[in-house]
Amino acid sequence: MRRVVMVTPPPDITEPIRQLTGHSDGITCLSTGWNGTILSGSADCTVRVWEDFAVTEVLKGHSAPVWDVAIYPGRGTYLSASGDKTIRLWREGKQETLFSGHLDAVRKLTILLDET
Repeated sequence: MRRVVMVTPPPDITEPIRQLTGHSDGITCLSTGWNGTILSGSADCTVRVWEDFAVTEVLKGHSAPVWDVAIYPGRGTYLSASGDKTIRLWREGKQETLFSGHLDAVRKLTILLDET
């Protein structure tokens, strides 16, 4: 199993233009932000934050694979969903809030902004 995220250009170019290497197990999800931030979640139970294609933070706390990640508007705030039945809110590299009580793995996140 490959543990690398490859950012690949259009079909006429066959080599990846970037590789994001760092997870110790398979990558399960990706999210990108307007400012170029990339989040990757993995079966290694971590979330990695990438800026300019380099890891800037490794978010640890889940006890099962991370199934989805999301970038909350505003720099440095992220969400992760996991097979450990939790959602975690991360701010500035630290877990701020743990949302528990789900009866099974949390596999998808959606952020709804209040437009009022």
